Amino acid sequence: KDYKFTGIPAILDSTHELVEKAEATISSEVAVFAANADLKYRGRIDNFYAALGKPRRVVTEHDLRVTLDALIAGRAVPNPRTQAFGCFIPPKQEK
Repeated sequence: KDYKFTGIPAILDSTHELVEKAEATISSEVAVFAANADLKYRGRIDNFYAALGKPRRVVTEHDLRVTLDALIAGRAVPNPRTQAFGCFIPPKQEK
């Protein structure tokens, strides 16, 4: 709302229900679930970052795209876990 984002619907997961389901630890991690709620992929979107704060000039691996293409084609995800770089997700706040 603060940034007037109107593209893809966003979810604020303040209870960490989705964070826990995806076993996410990094804010830039992506998790892809099948319709039956099985976790199919967790990790980076692509290899833009070689390490924390170390961007590449050219992205050469598109992990999320490969994952989605495989699932749409009915194939297994070739690499279901990759390492994402970003900020650690803080523990949920107890009320």
